[in-house]
Amino acid sequence: MVTKRIIAGALFLAVNACVLGCAAEHDVDRDAPSGEPRETRGADIPAAPDPASADRAPLLSWSFEPASGDCNGWPAPGADAIRASPARSGAYSCKVCSDGSSSSLGLVRDLGAASAGRYVLSAWVRKRAANAAPAEALARIDAATEGGAAVSAVAPAVPVRDAWDRLEATLDLATDATNVRVTIAAPVDEAGRCIFVDDVELERRR
Repeated sequence: MVTKRIIAGALFLAVNACVLGCAAEHDVDRDAPSGEPRETRGADIPAAPDPASADRAPLLSWSFEPASGDCNGWPAPGADAIRASPARSGAYSCKVCSDGSSSSLGLVRDLGAASAGRYVLSAWVRKRAANAAPAEALARIDAATEGGAAVSAVAPAVPVRDAWDRLEATLDLATDATNVRVTIAAPVDEAGRCIFVDDVELERRR
């Protein structure tokens, strides 16, 4: 009889110890701060990055928002450039005004090497009623290929109006390029002609 009581008591203590220990372990897992190690179950597993999304990321996406007196360092041949308004998105665009040194004004950006593929350049341009403006504007992509050949694509010109209009140029690169340059330009016949440029993007489509 004494032996049975000892065995029963031991079993009772073991069960209680397990219940308390298991409950504590469960609570630690449930209440653990997010920064601590914990078990990860199906819904909590982060999705793996999509390799294709990296290929679709624009090589250039610019809206001239960072503070700058010269449109964030974009070279402006034949012109003076300054961050200004109105903007198509955000608070600022780039105001580009001819300085009389050339028959055209422009904004230029060199982007470096690029692999073969199709590239689409888009940009938005307009004038402001308070400023004289060129009659039209265009966009172009120029690439220097590794074989030494130069290829380019020019967007159809659009009239410069007191409203935002989109420019688009598409360049098919058959071989890798050592440098890709994007240009937003307008022909001018005198100093003081201004256009506003915003939301410049170069995207690889395939």
